[in-house]
Amino acid sequence: MNTKTAKYFFLIAGIATLLGSLPVMIAPRLATLELFNFTSNIPENYMPLIRHWGVMAVGLGILLIYASLNSSVRFSVALFSTASKLYIVGCSLWYLTSDFNALSITEYGVHANYTLLIVLEALLAIGGVVYLIKPSADISSNQIA
Repeated sequence: MNTKTAKYFFLIAGIATLLGSLPVMIAPRLATLELFNFTSNIPENYMPLIRHWGVMAVGLGILLIYASLNSSVRFSVALFSTASKLYIVGCSLWYLTSDFNALSITEYGVHANYTLLIVLEALLAIGGVVYLIKPSADISSNQIA
């Protein structure tokens, strides 16, 4: 991935991550209804966990945007971001294929649609893997200095 492509990748990934998770940070109940199509109320004691995910993802979006402007931090941000995105894709796929999904539907009436989340996070993870496998010239010059 060349330096110009990397810059735009980090900027787009950062904006998508920040804007996708900002509603969850600000209003977790409404955001989970709108973003994931939860069909009933989530128990109140889950709200701090959901809001925490929103804060963490917004922070990651800010880091990705910062990495688009500062090439010296791109590798470490890409490493963390890619690991995070692969983890959320794995957890989402595991959840959808596990008994917990059926339990959530019967116990809480929660039936989430993670399709958009899985597709977006998988695309960003693939971009991160490409960046990590084929580092651009900015990584080489920063490691020499």
